[in-house]
Amino acid sequence: MMHSPISRRTAAALALFVTIAALPGEAQACGGFFCSRSPVDQTAEHILFTVNDDHTVTAYVQIQYVGDKDDFAWIVPAPGIPHLSADFPTLALLALDTGTEPRYFKNSCGGGLDFAAPTSAGSKSAVDAGATVTVLARQAVGPFDTVTLTGTSADAIVKWLQDNGYRITDKMIPFLKPYLEGGMHFVAVRLQADKAVTDIKPLGMTYDADKPMIPIRLTAIAAQPEMGIVTWILSDRRWAPENYIDLMIPDSLIQFDRYGYQSNYLTVVSRETDKVGGQAFVTEYAKSTSDLLGQVESQPVPPGNVDAQKSKDALLPLLGKFPYITRLYARMSAEEMLDDPMFMVSSNTTDVSNVHDLTDPGFTYASCGPQMPPPPPPCEFAYCGRRGVCVSADAPVPGAGTTAPTAACVCASDATARVTTTGQSGQPSAYCEPVRMNLDDGAASGGQAPLVQPACEGFDCGAHGACVPMNGNPTCQCEAGYGAIVARAYPAAGGAPVTKMSCQKIGSSVPALPVLPKIGQTKLPEPSPDAGTGATNGGSSSAAAASGGGCSTAHGRSHTSHTAALLLALSGVVMIRRPRRLCHQLGNPSPP
Repeated sequence: MMHSPISRRTAAALALFVTIAALPGEAQACGGFFCSRSPVDQTAEHILFTVNDDHTVTAYVQIQYVGDKDDFAWIVPAPGIPHLSADFPTLALLALDTGTEPRYFKNSCGGGLDFAAPTSAGSKSAVDAGATVTVLARQAVGPFDTVTLTGTSADAIVKWLQDNGYRITDKMIPFLKPYLEGGMHFVAVRLQADKAVTDIKPLGMTYDADKPMIPIRLTAIAAQPEMGIVTWILSDRRWAPENYIDLMIPDSLIQFDRYGYQSNYLTVVSRETDKVGGQAFVTEYAKSTSDLLGQVESQPVPPGNVDAQKSKDALLPLLGKFPYITRLYARMSAEEMLDDPMFMVSSNTTDVSNVHDLTDPGFTYASCGPQMPPPPPPCEFAYCGRRGVCVSADAPVPGAGTTAPTAACVCASDATARVTTTGQSGQPSAYCEPVRMNLDDGAASGGQAPLVQPACEGFDCGAHGACVPMNGNPTCQCEAGYGAIVARAYPAAGGAPVTKMSCQKIGSSVPALPVLPKIGQTKLPEPSPDAGTGATNGGSSSAAAASGGGCSTAHGRSHTSHTAALLLALSGVVMIRRPRRLCHQLGNPSPP
């Protein structure tokens, strides 16, 4: 689930056509429309929906996959038999991303910017002899071979896929059941025999529906912690989440690094989402498509750049046909993917700009002194999740021979530290993942070879930690008195930086675990003497003082916070839950 760093400081919003492989330049040189000082969420998944006039929805899903071509398997639930396509360019989605991403600005005194998944396995299950699978359609779509099928049981569908060479496991069975019981079919996708991983393109699906929806429950099988989900909806008006919280991030929560350049936006979205139950989308952009259309039309394409021309040709008719575009963003971990997000027409018709100019009044470069301001507390740019707390630890600086304050995650006894992207500028940081989310028992499935290499082979958590495999990924469980830190080291021989996690001694006391509502709820549980699980370093849960805040119930719910390799493996396209009461009372935390 990785792609190469993309320039976020282009001369115009869609200059990605020209500078797709460019590295960020100096701040003073970006000029033009605006310059981005936003964190780069390099692991976010991207889905573009169009709500069509004929009661259909089209979804274009960016597929990000790193691994062997024979291991690539993609299972998508869909109503009916969808029309499939693979002619929408990846570059068009990346250009749309550049033109609509949130951009935060603050007075800057200079400084640079440092840029720098396997499936789980299970044992073969027994299938009811009377269970059947019906193949509804077979189609070659771009580089893919696809099969649309249904069955009398999820067990039978998984066995059929295994028997037909799809590298999936029995652990998927409980994830498929709710969709099968809801009357949905499944589209199974794999690469054609003569195609390579580099041939993978976004998959388009058009199906009967009036509203977009993402089957996020299936994604939990292979989701990274705090996985970003970027969703665009092209229609004739603004859209909003229907069964998730419509979260607004106040500018007052945004902090910048010592250069006034990179913000803690990703950290804030993760933190504030958990404060409202872990299921929320932020509306990052909502406007007429006329601005983007004008930018695409005026953006020159270098002679001979076929991919750029195809991307421009793909975007122009869409932006011309649909008068309004909404961009929504979520950050979720596997334990929070309990409900499929559905979207609805928003009752709020106000446009949302992606530009946030937080420059201090009267600021000029002349006011910059010779001394740089001190760096902000490291935990302002790190979030350890529901089952951990962030503390500052003095950690060695790779290659410098010194130490510096570093964010360290101290996890509860029922969690283990894993690398995620909630750090400064979207860089690697630690996250405390519940061990109950591990679906990998290390066994082969369906008589196939194991799908993953031993996760902890060659991985070192240091003298005070132990590696724990989680769904094919190495994680660290640290001893009492130690927290997990993440550092990026540059090999002496050159090349890309290497991300390493280790257990570092904590010199300060460890705070209590965060006081949060259960997943899917916005009201905190009533205080109880024994609720919660303390952090492994002796942090204990305790009731917090009550805070102010109103309580409301409304259709099209919204909430404004004031309190401070696989792929989106199964993105697709339908569950409405009861309205939530937006109450905030503080009590003892309890595990989700």
